Amino acid sequence: MRHIAKSALLLGAAFVAEPCLAQAADPVPEGEIVVTAQKREQRLTDTPLAISAFGEDALKARGTNSISDLVSSAPGLSGAQVSGTQPLLTIRGIGTNDFSIGVDPALGIYVDEVYIGRSAGAITNIFDVDRVEVVKGPQGTLFGRNTTAGAISIVRNQPKDRFEAHADAEYGSFNLFSVSGVVNAPLTDTVAARASLYYRKRDGDNRRVLGGPAAERIDSFSGRAALRYKGANLTYDLNVDYQRDRNGGPAYQSFTFNGDRPALGYYDTATDLGDRDSKADRDVVLVSGRGTLDLGSLSLTSITAYRHYKVDYLEDTDGGPTTILNFGTKEKQDAWSQELRLNYTGEKVDAFLGASIFEEKLDSRSAAIYDEEAVCGGIARANGAGTLPCGILLNALSGGLVPVEFTGLPRVQEDVLATGKFSSWGIYGDFTFRPVKGLELILGARYSSDRKRVTIDVPAPVTSLAPIVAGAPSLYVQSTSGVLAPP
Repeated sequence: MRHIAKSALLLGAAFVAEPCLAQAADPVPEGEIVVTAQKREQRLTDTPLAISAFGEDALKARGTNSISDLVSSAPGLSGAQVSGTQPLLTIRGIGTNDFSIGVDPALGIYVDEVYIGRSAGAITNIFDVDRVEVVKGPQGTLFGRNTTAGAISIVRNQPKDRFEAHADAEYGSFNLFSVSGVVNAPLTDTVAARASLYYRKRDGDNRRVLGGPAAERIDSFSGRAALRYKGANLTYDLNVDYQRDRNGGPAYQSFTFNGDRPALGYYDTATDLGDRDSKADRDVVLVSGRGTLDLGSLSLTSITAYRHYKVDYLEDTDGGPTTILNFGTKEKQDAWSQELRLNYTGEKVDAFLGASIFEEKLDSRSAAIYDEEAVCGGIARANGAGTLPCGILLNALSGGLVPVEFTGLPRVQEDVLATGKFSSWGIYGDFTFRPVKGLELILGARYSSDRKRVTIDVPAPVTSLAPIVAGAPSLYVQSTSGVLAPP
């Protein structure tokens, strides 16, 4: 499958008499938050955008540990983390609920202005940050990607020219333990370094009524090393990040198996998967370099980044003690990006021109896993026949053609394999004119081109339940291998 998209976007003109749309969400005196949503430093209250900004102290006070935690704080931002690896977030009701590799998210997430292109890699631990900006509405004229719903921009603390060290720790319910630490030190008059880490662990908060370890455990580690060179006109930041998650998958409750438990509590589930099976594992690496050359009223910025992540995810969707349907996915991404920006700041004009290139390679495998005997039992229960083994069920459905001695296969896996190679480039600009005091005219435009090549392979599964899937059990007979086959 090959898809090529080209688009030209003109956002028109906007007259701004005063920046009434800015929302000061951070509990510090008004005007003290500095944001860069328009690619230049501005006070939050002077930014003519629908934007919410949260400083470091506000994020800590709210207990914000990941992007999904912002939902309760940012007006217009809603949604949840639908799995251990996929956030389903919307701005003003606009979002993406299709997580296939050929779909780009409508909500763009940026870490130090580096675009995070895949939903599965977007759940980033928030620690050692200067601020988080949530910008609503299309952002194609300001950011390297044309995100239609809006953008969440995470701006981390960079190395400073003074020594700094601090650590925090907390303990809570379900043996929650988290610790974070930062060390900052100047190395020379022009070079400084910063290292930070974050670790969070918690036991599962869903007890299994049939025994076994509690579900939805958390085990997450993040680390970052940063180096800054600051000369007379040049500033360059180099950042290396690593995040490792070994979390448990979500818990499902089976009403079929738990229907006779009226006192079943909110934290109880009948899922039978243990830590060995139910999982939400991720490894994410990000290397980025950002350089800015200050030429007075002009400045030139270059942002170069490489990002790699891999995900191994498995959940028990039926929530019962048998394996009727488990769903799993494995995904891997390698992405490269380059952005160049030219800023001009004048008395009556502020101008911004940008160009970006983004390339990524993706490999994905989605799997449905089931035990055939459990599926037969589930079909029988759904039809009010109790629990029946496959032999008796298929014997009845086939009019006696299938012998009652027939036994279904254990742990059948059906896979969908997909690979993708994507490339995108765009040029964009945003211009602010102030013809008279108190009046601003803002113009923005973008042109972009996207090329996508996707290959999808669906291998035929080794299964003996083809007659049920095909709806024609009488066309199959018992083979010597124990698998149903056409006569």
